[in-house]
Amino acid sequence: MIITDYKKVNLNNTVVALGKFQGLHKGHMLLIDKIISLAKEHGYISTVFTINIPTKDKVLQLAKERFSILEEKGVDVAVECDFSEEFAAMTPERFVKEILIDHLHVTCVVVGEDFRFGINRLGDVDRLVEFGIKYGFRVIAFPKLKANGEIISASLIRTRVAEGKVDGLSDYLGRYYSVSGLVIEGKKLGRTIGFPTINLEPSKVKLLPQNGVYETFVRVDGVDYKAITNIGQNPTVDDDQKIHIETHIIDYSGDLYGHELTIWFARKLRDEKRFNSIEELKEQLKIDKMRVMHQ
Repeated sequence: MIITDYKKVNLNNTVVALGKFQGLHKGHMLLIDKIISLAKEHGYISTVFTINIPTKDKVLQLAKERFSILEEKGVDVAVECDFSEEFAAMTPERFVKEILIDHLHVTCVVVGEDFRFGINRLGDVDRLVEFGIKYGFRVIAFPKLKANGEIISASLIRTRVAEGKVDGLSDYLGRYYSVSGLVIEGKKLGRTIGFPTINLEPSKVKLLPQNGVYETFVRVDGVDYKAITNIGQNPTVDDDQKIHIETHIIDYSGDLYGHELTIWFARKLRDEKRFNSIEELKEQLKIDKMRVMHQ
């Protein structure tokens, strides 16, 4: 898959999915599946055009995580567009003419029904259809997708993650929520009580699930392992107030220091708590492990 900036791209016969694509949930994947099928059917170039809106909030998905999903799906080109002052000042027609026509030579544009574009969000799907008639491309707009009676949205997923409600998130994302990072050295206390852990250092901008203990999965060398992950301050053994991500991988032994790993969150087991002793912590970990192994 080619990854490029919207100012540098120059393609012919593209089918383009346009959007912000925060978190790449099931609603987004409808658009992406459509451009992939159209590209295969007609020999076009499947292109995902992502508009990156600046935010101070933690993100549901890093760019590299999004790229990995798109590449696995079979997308040909990922076009990145930062929401700069220059981009924000574009009129709807200038956006269509300079980007979709002159740079992408688009044949079909696929969007969500609420897609807006151009200065002050003046462009909508109806305007896009008008431009399609004028410049010779087709427009497909998908309605909002629902799951469990709720409209799937990045804000909904963000709220659930922040509250630790990872159970059932696959209904909205199409996969478990995940956190990736580098395995770093910790205090190695876990191995002294029979529960060795890996310590993950995630990106500082990644949204982490609420502090607590979770049933998770970890893939090592192509093999998926059940695991238990604690997110929090380790109040029983630490006083530094720093958030740690520690994962005990069940039935795995090996040195993973320096490896980039991804943890998938299946469900929350319990809140984090301070135990009165290491022995009490050990007994609780045994209970957590039994719950995960026999689920």
